Amino acid sequence: ADVKPGQWAHDVLTDRHQDLTLAESGVTALVAAITDHPERFRRIEMGPKFSVALVKADRLGLTAAVTGGTTEYRWATLPPARLAKIAARSKAEGAAALGVASLLRETGLTAELDPLLFAAGEGGVEKDGLFELIARWRDEDVPAGGYVAHEKRWVTPKERDRLVLRAKIEDGVRRIAHRDPKVWKEAADELLALGPQATDALTAALKARRGSVIDGLAKLKVFSSGRTKQKLFEE
Repeated sequence: ADVKPGQWAHDVLTDRHQDLTLAESGVTALVAAITDHPERFRRIEMGPKFSVALVKADRLGLTAAVTGGTTEYRWATLPPARLAKIAARSKAEGAAALGVASLLRETGLTAELDPLLFAAGEGGVEKDGLFELIARWRDEDVPAGGYVAHEKRWVTPKERDRLVLRAKIEDGVRRIAHRDPKVWKEAADELLALGPQATDALTAALKARRGSVIDGLAKLKVFSSGRTKQKLFEE
């Protein structure tokens, strides 16, 4: 449906307000974590071979203990990578995790959001609203039936199926390199059963195995030895 310019602008501003409000709550969550659990922040890397212990925090920034005294850091100027380390130590859950995710997103981080968004959903944040937010952040539609959990991430059902298949293929390829003929042949059968999507990986893995066997045989002094014949029979 067509969206009137005025409505579009209103929606954009509403979304932006939501994100900034969440990011502000993320700062509040990190302040609370540092205040209530200082043991989690005793060694935070702030530079090459330079770590500090966070001892205090407020809405403006952090106070860190260093040799000979303390130093101050502002949330607004904290490098994203350092902020991500602090966020990971906070062990945020529920609404706090959602706020921290929004805060990290404001710094340009993306991959670090997934475990926080998962913790938000598992921690009680209402799923419909969470999924709408995730879809907007990813610039996609909420999948039919919503996102599904996979390895502590919210993914579409299609993506989950793709990731599961990829994991099976990677496991099969790994086992084809096994020295035990029974193990690698079982792996080959499993890959074959996965169908066309695994054909290329199976072919490449078998070629690699054949090359490895040929290299191994080339190193043997006597090609007609009993060991060599047995190896050829097994392969």
